[in-house]
Amino acid sequence: NIKKWTGQLRTLRETIESPPTILITENEKLVIPLISVHNQPSTFATENFENHTVTVEYSTHPSERFDQIVGKAITSEECRVITCNTWFVSYPTIYGSGRYSSGTHRLDYQIEKIGNSSIFFGITSSLEGARENDENDTSVHGWWDLARTVVNGEAEKGDDQKFITTGDEVTLTIDCDDRQIQLQHHQTRRQVELNIDIEYCPLPWKTVIKLGSKGDCIRILE
Repeated sequence: NIKKWTGQLRTLRETIESPPTILITENEKLVIPLISVHNQPSTFATENFENHTVTVEYSTHPSERFDQIVGKAITSEECRVITCNTWFVSYPTIYGSGRYSSGTHRLDYQIEKIGNSSIFFGITSSLEGARENDENDTSVHGWWDLARTVVNGEAEKGDDQKFITTGDEVTLTIDCDDRQIQLQHHQTRRQVELNIDIEYCPLPWKTVIKLGSKGDCIRILE
């Protein structure tokens, strides 16, 4: 039937000239962000075309735990909680168990207790082993609180203002693809970010936390 075939061709041409609308939805209630991409219904020239749904999930590591410890600190609750057990002799350094080489990863922490000193959140290359003194470790990047940035292992000049207090929650975002890390303080909605030079900090990365006062305690949220 030429008339029917001509009508189908006209419909197909209109479909090509007006591509389907894409809806992107995100469930913000999930600890692991979930983005769904849906094609709106479209009419095609033949019945062989079917609508489809594509689901994209950010790669995450819910199994992140406190792993290697340099200095005096103790873990509890299956290594999801770390507590400083020393007085200002040296900052205990705690490395995370995860290894991050691609994708974007969000790690949520709760500050269960913090003293007068700041807490460091950041990353280092997992190719580096645990060090007694990492002051010369150029792969360390991050922040003391949110005020003093550490780049290539060296702390830049900054004020001593403290934003993080007991009970607060922070999120460390590790974006391997864009070579960037971010630290978000939920109570003040303050966020800092830092671009990473992989020449100094090769992938894969692992987390680094340093506690500054005896009794400082941090929990990994799930």
